[in-house]
Amino acid sequence: PATLEETLARLYGIPADSAPFAALRVAGSGCDPGNASWICADPVHLRFARQTLVLTDNHELDITNDEATQLVAALNDSFADIGEFAVASLDEWNLRLKRSPQVLTHPLAQVLGRNIEQFLPSGPDGAEWRRTINEMQMLLHTHPVNQAREAEGRPVVNSVWPWGAGSLVGRIEARYTDVFADMTLARGVALASGSRCAT
Repeated sequence: PATLEETLARLYGIPADSAPFAALRVAGSGCDPGNASWICADPVHLRFARQTLVLTDNHELDITNDEATQLVAALNDSFADIGEFAVASLDEWNLRLKRSPQVLTHPLAQVLGRNIEQFLPSGPDGAEWRRTINEMQMLLHTHPVNQAREAEGRPVVNSVWPWGAGSLVGRIEARYTDVFADMTLARGVALASGSRCAT
């Protein structure tokens, strides 16, 4: 089985393990990614299941605009040395990086409901990114937004999931004249290839 992200990459002839999914998603949200390096940093909820940490579907978090604004502001204040967070949608956050990472990651959809241990960032910068994730988790754990969510019995936004790092350089091969999609990544791939795109 393949994720939708992997399928999109294959359809457009992009190597799935090095596709700049974050930059493409930024383009699909209507913003110009420029030549910067981006990484998806999606808000997620980690929970214990049989003594292992698993990710739950972030679409179920039902994050409000105010909550996203506050959480992203806190992350930007504490991790400005890494880059700047941007909210493409309430459950899709992207991070504009100050330095291009050498890291192997996995799409969020590939990890949902599974033990995250084998999917954590790896490669030359993998250890640094695993430390960064832990630091972000500590910040989110004590944030007032999550304290309020916990008091209301709602799942907390207790981590972010990094994946799809890279920059959008050059044009992707045009394989389709028209693409119909409301998914930001699909729209971004279409626009980067010069296809007409509509919902």
